Amino acid sequence: MRTALTVLAITAGCVVFFLALPPNTLSPFCKYRAQYRLDATLQVGNELLTSSVVRQSTQSRAWISVMNSAGCPSHYGTTLSFRAKNDRVFLIHTEICKSAEKFPQNPVDVIEYCSQNWPLRPVGFIVDSATAPTTWEPFNFLTGDHGARLISMKAMPTWSHPYDDLETTAPNILRSTFETNLVNVWAYSPERTVSFGRRRSHGDSKFRVRILPSSPPS
Repeated sequence: MRTALTVLAITAGCVVFFLALPPNTLSPFCKYRAQYRLDATLQVGNELLTSSVVRQSTQSRAWISVMNSAGCPSHYGTTLSFRAKNDRVFLIHTEICKSAEKFPQNPVDVIEYCSQNWPLRPVGFIVDSATAPTTWEPFNFLTGDHGARLISMKAMPTWSHPYDDLETTAPNILRSTFETNLVNVWAYSPERTVSFGRRRSHGDSKFRVRILPSSPPS
């Protein structure tokens, strides 16, 4: 009886341990090269807005990368979301440069590390309303474009599961479809920043958000 209880306890402990592991840890198809917490502050006029996420940078394992190159997406932690007093939402993608991913165990100043080599360029997105989004436009979050400038972004390694605060900040963003045009293609739109798989889990899109006729930031 005692042996059976011991085996049961060990088995339960193993199950709890594996359930607590971050996604892709033991996947035969996927792996992550970095997992980090981002804490960021965006200045919009006189407002200081904050957002925090846990991001996992994923990729296919080499042996299946040809067939599974886009098969390891992250659904959480892909965007920082900031909501201003006038209900506008500012979205900034959470991909950081690889030099910042390889940081020591101390917080890293991502702006300092990545400002000259920001993945996908330093392009964020402004949505006109968190409550009832109708339009979006791009902005350069490093230059103070449209009166909004990223003044702080710190990264810290973590073992926590991917997480973001979008459900709290602007849940209707997850119920939106973002239109693009020939200039502002998919890679430079909220369609890439906010996981399609996650939005699809919220049912049919309630809001169709069109792009304003403005050029993307340089």
